[in-house]
Amino acid sequence: MSSTGDHVFAREFFLPDERDNLPKVPSCDRCNNEKSELEHYLTAILPFGGRHTSASENLSTMVPKRLKRNKKLHSNLAQNMSYALSDELEGTNTKCMILPIEGEKFLELFALITKGLVWHHWGTLLTKDFSVATAALTKYGEDFFSNNFMLLNSAKRVENKIGSNVFSYSGLQGVDVPQISVWQFTTYSGIKFTESNENHSESSTIVGAVSGPNKLVARYKEMFNAAT
Repeated sequence: MSSTGDHVFAREFFLPDERDNLPKVPSCDRCNNEKSELEHYLTAILPFGGRHTSASENLSTMVPKRLKRNKKLHSNLAQNMSYALSDELEGTNTKCMILPIEGEKFLELFALITKGLVWHHWGTLLTKDFSVATAALTKYGEDFFSNNFMLLNSAKRVENKIGSNVFSYSGLQGVDVPQISVWQFTTYSGIKFTESNENHSESSTIVGAVSGPNKLVARYKEMFNAAT
């Protein structure tokens, strides 16, 4: 049962002058508290990777006070940060900061955001019989997701950008089952996440999400794992 309202995208992700008319949906206390904990962590670390027009202002004016309140996170970032050269800009090697992040929290947040957007745009509630699968998409995974999910027949579609491109997303709603939806999200104009091991390094800037019946979403998760 809803007992409060919640912004689908937390106000703290945005500069003060970008916070008008953010989408808001009903929320129960449990979900609101769960989402708030994720947001407290992510609003302190994600701005370091921001590429949007207000990224520098966000990082310099909003992040220091958050890290001051979260000394454990501040210490972890200071101890584990590193640098690497990036050839992302053709013909150049740019020194980039690398910070550790708990990627599962990022994906958990977008699962909750997806639930909020399904209600905000289409008035559809995802009850306990429905869930959300999310994945950080590599280049191969992005192509797979676009070709296998974003081209599905749909009852409704939506595209939106919020703030100075703080979040952008596109989504579609299933034809026969309104709880089925597919989404692509970009944060801060494309924060880059990299997962490396001894054999390879994969990076991603887009999050894909699918909602639907629990059994169907379980299969989607298997497909995401194989594709990403």
